[in-house]
Amino acid sequence: MLWQPAHPSIRRITDPEKLTDVIAVEEHVWDEDFSALGHFLADALRNAPDQMSVYVAYADERPVSAAWVYFRDNSPFASLWGGSTLMDYRKQGLYTALLAVRAQEARARQVKYLVVDASPMSRPILEKFGFEVIADSYPCHWKRKPEA
Repeated sequence: MLWQPAHPSIRRITDPEKLTDVIAVEEHVWDEDFSALGHFLADALRNAPDQMSVYVAYADERPVSAAWVYFRDNSPFASLWGGSTLMDYRKQGLYTALLAVRAQEARARQVKYLVVDASPMSRPILEKFGFEVIADSYPCHWKRKPEA
């Protein structure tokens, strides 16, 4: 399934202005402000477009799932990010389709390894396609103390 042609609803985002679709998905799924991510992704698309690819799945022209992949020069690794899907569109294969399009691009670029920090919801899907757990991560949020 990972090597079949891309799902027709998936589009690659190359215009930083269209990243609003990615941010809309992330904010809806996680109920948080992702504007900083939007600026980060836009900077990456403008300054190093060959090192990042962003994909969005659409339903009736509405962004419903989003993911991206980072490539580093001369590295055998690429890292997968995002993979968020709106609740009403889960269990329809969109996460898998976004995984597939990123894996296909990595293969075309001769990347040897894909790395992902997966949520408990994504982990079984990734394991189904051969991903193995090699470590656990624990997110920490730093809150800067106000300067005196």
